[in-house]
Amino acid sequence: TMATPHEIELKLFLPQDAHERLPFVPLLRDAKARALAIGFVQEVVPVGAQVRRALEIAGEIASLAPIAVQEIKRGALRYLAAGEDAAFAEIPAMRARSAGSNDFAEGLASFREKRAPTFTGS
Repeated sequence: TMATPHEIELKLFLPQDAHERLPFVPLLRDAKARALAIGFVQEVVPVGAQVRRALEIAGEIASLAPIAVQEIKRGALRYLAAGEDAAFAEIPAMRARSAGSNDFAEGLASFREKRAPTFTGS
C-alpha cells in the first residue's frame, strides 16, 4: 500500500527506521501508543508532568561523567550525520577518551567504595 501524506510528513521527523514501522501500526487509535510504537517519543507522561519529567531526566544525565555524556552525544551525532558504520568506527576513540579520564578512575573507585561518584569532567 502507498503511504499516506501524513506518514510521508512524519518520515521527516522520525528516527531513520521508524518509517519502516509505520504501515504496521495504523490500527492503533491511541496517539500515545502510536507515538511510542513508531519511535516518535521514548516516554509519555500525563499532561502537566512533562516539565517535571524533563528535569528528572536532565538530573539523571547531569549525574553522569561529563566526558562519557559528551562521547555518547558525539557518537549519536556521528550516527545521524554519517550512518551506523561511521558511528561504530568512532567507538575506539570514544573508549580511549573516556577510559583515560580522571572521571573513569573516579567511577571505578566510587563503585569499589560503594559511594556516589564525584565527577569533574577531567
